[in-house]
Amino acid sequence: MSSTVSLPVIIAQWRRNARDTVMVRIDQFNGTAVIDIRAWWTSPTGELRAGRSGITMSVRHLPSLARALTDAEATARELGLLTDQIPPEGALETAGSSASPAAPPSFNSPKRSHGAHCPEQAD
Repeated sequence: MSSTVSLPVIIAQWRRNARDTVMVRIDQFNGTAVIDIRAWWTSPTGELRAGRSGITMSVRHLPSLARALTDAEATARELGLLTDQIPPEGALETAGSSASPAAPPSFNSPKRSHGAHCPEQAD
């Protein structure tokens, strides 16, 4: 991994509901690059905190994950579970977006809430 990259990198984020934001991030844990897809909640002090619902795995799994998500979307459309509605403006923010909440803590940050995720199982 390049030493010039500052992690975590937020790839995309969107509001799941009034309290939670879903984030797709690339981060590092114990020297391993990982992909983290997780719901984050806002604490009473306004800090984003990692929720328990999510998945973290080595980035080497990204191609398989991307294919599986593409297949899941196609299947959901075939079953009539998704429509062609475009999300409201601002509902999806990507890495190129200017709007961004306070940066969430990295896996190695002391501000991470305990039990929020299990990067020890990053593979």
